[in-house]
Amino acid sequence: MLNPTSRFKSVFSTTAAKKTISTLLLASFVAAPTVSAKMTNDNWFPRSDLMLPRQMSTSELNNGFRYVLMPTAKSGFEIRLDTGAAELPVFNGSPETEEELLTIIATLADSMKAEANMAEMDSSSLVIVGDFNVSKVKREILKQFSTSEFIDLDKLAAQVGQTQSLSSNAIEAAQQMDHRAEVVSIAVLSDVDIEDSKKARREKLTRDIARSVLSERLEKAFEHKQLAVTAFDTKEVELFDHKLMTTTTVVMASEQDVEAGFDVLKNTLSALVRSGVTRQEFEAHVAKLRSELTSSKVTNSQQADQIITSIQQHKVYLQPSDELMLFDFHIAHMHDSDVTAALMQVWNEHNGVRISKGATEKQLNGLDLSQLK
Repeated sequence: MLNPTSRFKSVFSTTAAKKTISTLLLASFVAAPTVSAKMTNDNWFPRSDLMLPRQMSTSELNNGFRYVLMPTAKSGFEIRLDTGAAELPVFNGSPETEEELLTIIATLADSMKAEANMAEMDSSSLVIVGDFNVSKVKREILKQFSTSEFIDLDKLAAQVGQTQSLSSNAIEAAQQMDHRAEVVSIAVLSDVDIEDSKKARREKLTRDIARSVLSERLEKAFEHKQLAVTAFDTKEVELFDHKLMTTTTVVMASEQDVEAGFDVLKNTLSALVRSGVTRQEFEAHVAKLRSELTSSKVTNSQQADQIITSIQQHKVYLQPSDELMLFDFHIAHMHDSDVTAALMQVWNEHNGVRISKGATEKQLNGLDLSQLK
């Protein structure tokens, strides 16, 4: 399998060099299972009231293969190939010249043709970011990938009977809890509208603010109790079937403090759900999140990865400047009561809760934080 951080430092102009990269790419595909789980054809940017960047070029070829070209003013090139199927390799490359970029495009196409039974063409996406000639790169993609040489894997997978559902695998992976002796965590499974839209982004922003407030309250609570903590983590993962897994994890400095640490986590979370977010907390954490948006400088590599993630998660990709404009728009029409309402929706009494203290895990139906032990 290729190293995701590998870089191609030379121009592949000789036959021997081309053969070398072709062998490496082919080996990457061979390392994967013969047939793997296939994402649905919805594994692409969805129809939404959100708009893709104006300079971005996207298209789908006659065989279902898709590409995204994102020209930027930043020098350098990044290329990503996402197969849209579990366990198949994602190719990452950072060519130093446009000639090298075109060579990689051709070599990827050759490798996929050679191992067509391992590459799901109708859910594969090629993403290229950087300061390149859009028309020239587009012509090369059409030349190399717009062909009938690729096998229809829908029929092939049906024949061998080796397709599987990604949904159950993804849910199982997301629900795995950390069972290290010094870790305590509380997770809740709630319903959410996962169709990407301005409304959905607004709802996510309210949850982001709520989690940021919770992290600060936890930090103060553990400091007040003089309990040493090595890490806090509050995150959410969107699952299939409109489910959202929200997990708060605390890593204690010593496993001897697990019981006391869990009490602090439980009591802090319970108090936040009962009392809600204050106006002062809302304003402070809005400023914090906005500062994070404005201070981050996105590289071509990070932008390529973000586009791939958006495709995989069936989200509309927004470039940083558009993210900031949408943030400001939502905040202008948001209050602390909206964040409190989001808290209540996630930690609804009808939602299932899972708690973990070291190696011990318990699953509860219904939410009563005061009864968690």
